[in-house]
Amino acid sequence: MATEVSTGGRAQEEILPPSLGSTSHPPNLFDGTTRLYISYICPYVQRVWIARNYKGLQEKIQLVAIDLQDKPAWYRYYHTFMIDNGKLIFVPEKVPVLEHNGNTIAESLDLLKYLDANFEGPKLLPEDPEKQAYADELIVSSDSVIAALFKAGHVEGDLISDLADPPLNKIEESLGRFSDGPFLLGQSMSAVDMVYAPFIERFKDFFAAVKLYDMTRERPKLKAWIEVYHEIILCLPVLVQIFSYLGRSPSSASCHDEEVWGNISYLDQIHSNPAATANSDETDCRVRLPVLVLQLEIPIA
Repeated sequence: MATEVSTGGRAQEEILPPSLGSTSHPPNLFDGTTRLYISYICPYVQRVWIARNYKGLQEKIQLVAIDLQDKPAWYRYYHTFMIDNGKLIFVPEKVPVLEHNGNTIAESLDLLKYLDANFEGPKLLPEDPEKQAYADELIVSSDSVIAALFKAGHVEGDLISDLADPPLNKIEESLGRFSDGPFLLGQSMSAVDMVYAPFIERFKDFFAAVKLYDMTRERPKLKAWIEVYHEIILCLPVLVQIFSYLGRSPSSASCHDEEVWGNISYLDQIHSNPAATANSDETDCRVRLPVLVLQLEIPIA
């Protein structure tokens, strides 16, 4: 499947590989090729995927998509013990993982720093000391912000705003810290935006569709930030995410809920009938995906 991706403001077409399952054969491991092992639906992966594309590294870092529900045997073995700086270390079977120069690097936050330090392209982290310190602060607090929003997604009524308002207000306040641009660190998109964006994108549509809660209400900076990063993040196509997880076969999904099945069937029609895409409601597609992701309890780490 081809999709347009952003490279620091420039569009580039990329053919996305199919997800590899238990019967797949491994690539030629440690043959000098730089590979990023991913799952299309994982927001932690998407942090690094965005960074790769933003820095224009599509031709230098090959994507290898892994089916998290049917992991290849070779991936399980390969990522039981990996070499890091000459030392044999234990690493859980997970994504994202970068294979580079005979080493493997895991963890999305570490990978953002690694890409910035070892590859060319627009810088992901600031040189200004004040912005460096604030970037560290926002990255450290990202887990608590995300956890609070996940909790808000599992409650009803006034409890939603009780749980969601504090972290969202923190983001709104953070977006006003620097006046030179719409991003969290000012004028340019940075690793900090990439840390938050995949999660905010999920929560925004989920809360609007399921909880009738508008995250951007009375938060103009948050709304403007979402709009501007949409212009850059073109590497997260809706249908690719869900159908990579389902292995292009929605009927194989294990579910008994009629609403879940309705969302799967709807997206399947759009996927299998390209002509229908032009007539479909884009907003409807964008809402159904995050709802379905939560309904199927697709793993995010």
